[in-house]
Amino acid sequence: MASSDLAKEKLSGKGVVVTGASMGIGEAIGELFVDNGAQVVLLSRDSNRLEAARARIGHLDQTLALACDVRHREEIDQAVGLIMHHFHRIDI
Repeated sequence: MASSDLAKEKLSGKGVVVTGASMGIGEAIGELFVDNGAQVVLLSRDSNRLEAARARIGHLDQTLALACDVRHREEIDQAVGLIMHHFHRIDI
């Protein structure tokens, strides 16, 4: 089994949260997880850039974009609640 197949097998259906996902490394990390079968929640403070990143990544059935400033506990709590409602799990 190729290493990419093994990664897909291990990540398929896992719930992944990526902060700073509206561009750059965060977006690339989100895309890598999605390409390997994970359900990915993309977080960023800028909702417009975040939705653009989600569109670039594709796989809209596997992604959720939430505006969240991780410096504020109430926003984190709200994001976690929405993630659990939508994907029922957070693994990574």
